[in-house]
Amino acid sequence: MQAHGREAAGGLAYARHRPEETRLYRLVEQHYPAFVASLAEQGKVLPAYVEREFEAYLKCGRLEHGFLRVRCESCHFERLVAFSCKKRGFCPSCGARRMAETAALLADEVLPALPLRQWVVSFPFALRFLFASRPEALAKALEVIYRLLVTHLAHKAGFRCKEVATGAVTLVQRFGSALNLNIHLHMLCLDGVYVPRSVGGLRFRRVKAPEREELEHLVQQIAERVSADLAACGIQATPATVDAGEWFAPGPQGLVFGRKFDLAAFAWLCTGADPLSLPVCTIQQSHFPPGWFTPCRHLIIIDPYPYFPPITAAGL
Repeated sequence: MQAHGREAAGGLAYARHRPEETRLYRLVEQHYPAFVASLAEQGKVLPAYVEREFEAYLKCGRLEHGFLRVRCESCHFERLVAFSCKKRGFCPSCGARRMAETAALLADEVLPALPLRQWVVSFPFALRFLFASRPEALAKALEVIYRLLVTHLAHKAGFRCKEVATGAVTLVQRFGSALNLNIHLHMLCLDGVYVPRSVGGLRFRRVKAPEREELEHLVQQIAERVSADLAACGIQATPATVDAGEWFAPGPQGLVFGRKFDLAAFAWLCTGADPLSLPVCTIQQSHFPPGWFTPCRHLIIIDPYPYFPPITAAGL
């Protein structure tokens, strides 16, 4: 650590993370105790894992809660490095570090230099609540979805599923853009399969992008197979379709505006901007070449009834 540890290679200076100076930390520090006390007056408590998340965040990056003394062997310069919470909740510092480390691991050591396709699988609201409280149900659904994707790729390449090999990395995201509970899957899949060579070994065969009819069939398969597997575990989840005209009918008699549904959901074919987000079982798919990771730009939501009536003041 040269120049008294003030500058590293490339001229970058080390700056200690000071969470106590951020707005989020001050907000939690000021209002969290009062929030817990208010719940206690009502005879309620937060789940233990939520309490641990808050308490660990309030200690993250604070020297008074523990630190390491780092000493340079060359110049003997010393720094104090505070312990971090290493939680997965809402700590911006630990979350960003985990995100960067995971991305570097996938790009450098896991994903091959082959075409990839991102599949984003969303679920109805009822299943989101179920998967949040029953991780084993989510694991079962993920197993079914991956198996169907592998079968789809194998058939598209002209082989049976047992004759090929492929791979995928799935990241489970538990929240939406509004920090709402929205468990969905981001699946990075090889955009093709490994097939055997006549002289031995394997070669990679890329497949074409899925057509609309293929996506419709795949979505229907996912809905049916996930429902069947959950039913085998004692969880009944029956997918159903409703005509868009009936779903968005104006007035108190309409299903949406009259609130005559119980955690129901609807999906439609959207060629422009997504007006709402109420999927039954939707798949977003985007393609990017090897070595490039770009956000999902192409959105396809399947609906056998692509009719979307205008929402008027009477409907509201």
